[in-house]
Amino acid sequence: MPHSEKRLTEREYYVLGSIAEPSRGQGNRRLHRFAAEMERLVQRGYLEKVVTGDPKGDQVSVYKITHKGRAAWQAYRFVDP
Repeated sequence: MPHSEKRLTEREYYVLGSIAEPSRGQGNRRLHRFAAEMERLVQRGYLEKVVTGDPKGDQVSVYKITHKGRAAWQAYRFVDP
């Protein structure tokens, strides 16, 4: 990680992990309360925001983990405590 880049917070790692390893059928729906963290992760290149339409015709934001985000999650996830 470059020195100019801030470390991720526990909440940001939670979001990355939730998207990298989603529970069955949950997707991004349960992450609505982490909107600020998700937007920061998008700005910093850890997530990608994709706006799609749902069957009702409404726009829905779906977040996808980037290569940078997956690498950060794996480095965090697979370190011995």
